[in-house]
Amino acid sequence: MTGKQEELRPGEKVAEGIWGQGYGSLLKLMVDSYDPGLTDHIVSFFENTYARPALDVKTRQICTLCALACMGMAPEMLIHFRGSLNLGWTQEEIREALMITVFTAGIPKTLNAFKALHEVLGDMKLAPRTDPFHAHEGKIEETGLQRGGALLGSSFSGIVDAVRIFHPPSADFLVSSIFGRILARARLTDRVRALILVASCAVMRNIKMLRTLLPAVEQTGATRGELEEIIYQMHGYAGWPACLEAMEAYCEVFPRRGKSK
Repeated sequence: MTGKQEELRPGEKVAEGIWGQGYGSLLKLMVDSYDPGLTDHIVSFFENTYARPALDVKTRQICTLCALACMGMAPEMLIHFRGSLNLGWTQEEIREALMITVFTAGIPKTLNAFKALHEVLGDMKLAPRTDPFHAHEGKIEETGLQRGGALLGSSFSGIVDAVRIFHPPSADFLVSSIFGRILARARLTDRVRALILVASCAVMRNIKMLRTLLPAVEQTGATRGELEEIIYQMHGYAGWPACLEAMEAYCEVFPRRGKSK
């Protein structure tokens, strides 16, 4: 380890692990020009979130990327695309993760996210790679029902029934297009997909959907500890009010964890 690396604070070392050697010093130089107190807070944020051992940095990064997509934060996404690629996420995996935004935040924000991705790929001189996935046409509805159950548990049938009461064709579209195609892609694990959904709902302050998601997440392989980490991490991107609402929803779903000693 060099003397320069030893001088870095833990949060700066985390940043260098994501974006490469020299980024910790660059971060300080860049943000100090705004306000040194902001630099200190950002470095502290990385130390007190990303450096926590309960969830790996690679998973944290893809969840952050999708949360930013939901909020329409294209300028911030530029640097997080680089970080995601540096950590080993492939273009195909990143595209699959971004497609979840169609469900959580709609088509316009999804398009903006892909525009930002292509800007980064152009700057990095990387050719765009696509990985289209289409469920078997004869099994789309069956696939959609299976994927909905895998991600939302028993609540999914109630969601579909509610949409069907409102407008039957809309329920068919939700099952077939969203869950049968977009959320049935094969690159990401259900664990990662579920954590992305939780992060997205937290930053969008979609507490009703978050309460629906949380009971089913453990069946994807994600732990309660990982859920807590992702919810806590989102305070750095959506602010503490949104984070507190998500924490409250978590404690309602898992009340044993929410009891004060």
